[in-house]
Amino acid sequence: MSDFTNTIFSTFVFTIFQSIAISWIVLKLICFARQDFLSALYISSGKSTTNARLLGGLATSAAMVTAIISLFFFYPNAFSVVEKKTMLFALASIGLVTLYGYIDDKIEVRVRLKLIMQFSSVLSFAFFNSPSISPTHPTIAFIISAIFGLALVNGTNLIDGLDTLSIKLGATSSLAFLYLGVISYSLPTIFLSITLMSALSMFYFFNREPAKIYMGEIGGSLIGLIYFIQSSYCFTALKRDMHYSHALALIFIACFFPICELGVSFIRRLIGKKSPFRGDKLHLHYILKNRYLLTASQVSTSMGIVGVAILTLGYIIAQRYNPIIGFGFVIICTLQIYMMVCYKEWRSTYLSETPENIFKLFEGKTVTIIDYTHLGTLDISINEKEELKNNSSIERSA
Repeated sequence: MSDFTNTIFSTFVFTIFQSIAISWIVLKLICFARQDFLSALYISSGKSTTNARLLGGLATSAAMVTAIISLFFFYPNAFSVVEKKTMLFALASIGLVTLYGYIDDKIEVRVRLKLIMQFSSVLSFAFFNSPSISPTHPTIAFIISAIFGLALVNGTNLIDGLDTLSIKLGATSSLAFLYLGVISYSLPTIFLSITLMSALSMFYFFNREPAKIYMGEIGGSLIGLIYFIQSSYCFTALKRDMHYSHALALIFIACFFPICELGVSFIRRLIGKKSPFRGDKLHLHYILKNRYLLTASQVSTSMGIVGVAILTLGYIIAQRYNPIIGFGFVIICTLQIYMMVCYKEWRSTYLSETPENIFKLFEGKTVTIIDYTHLGTLDISINEKEELKNNSSIERSA
């Protein structure tokens, strides 16, 4: 085994143990934090019924940052000069995501400011990396990569809604990027996949039902950003041996679920005449939990297993036939699952809010019809002494 191979192997082994250790330490500190002790790490989730804390994403961020810094100090020759420069900009973007995510978890900043910080973290990396993605058309590369990066950050944020869901789907996509890193000989992609999976594996023990810690704003955005950084590395490596469109298709397969979640949510809200930026409980994971009465663990496990199956079939088709056909297969399968599970819920929710279906509001209720000729002599009084169903009675006078 060559010295370079030994260096790479020792780098990845060290990364796994270090990421697990750093993530565990930060998560334990969050659990121990109180208002008068480690108050900076004490942010309680108001929506939790188990008094869970936020900032779980901070542990993942700390593991990622520590792994990258250790790479420069202990293994300076593991990656090329260009790869290390790209990693430095990735480190800056991770820092920006962590900063605005922490502020939002702490004081809940305005959406406009959060979007500005989000744009800054994605656009800064896209601006630096676009010349290496396409030296001849850096402007087009910047626009496409920026849109793609913003979609991933927002898509992974939408997925972060149930216990362990982000962990299992994050591990699924990380395995896909690990596969892409191996076939394209992209060591940074493999390095980031191993680091992310190691950090998420430790977070699982704190996020499983009943959850002690939630991801918070940092976690969902950070996972999407890591996908974006890995996509940049993968595309640069894959385009050496295949057409641009095929390289993009292979990357899109790895990111299929955040892309579909964002696209479906945006379109259905527009069709339902709702703001596409306003949250709701009509996502796939919420409908599986609320309508089909599954636990959070059952939902996340089911979606993780289905995700692995779709990714595996997508890459088999991409390898045997064409990457674009493989990507098309993945999208069609995912959309079919959405329609089979969610369509009835979407239809009933949006239609029940329209005026032409107002009579549905009275189904199962007692309705009294009053002759309009007597409305002029109708008196309404509230009787506080009698205990009626609504604490009121309607009396009619002649």
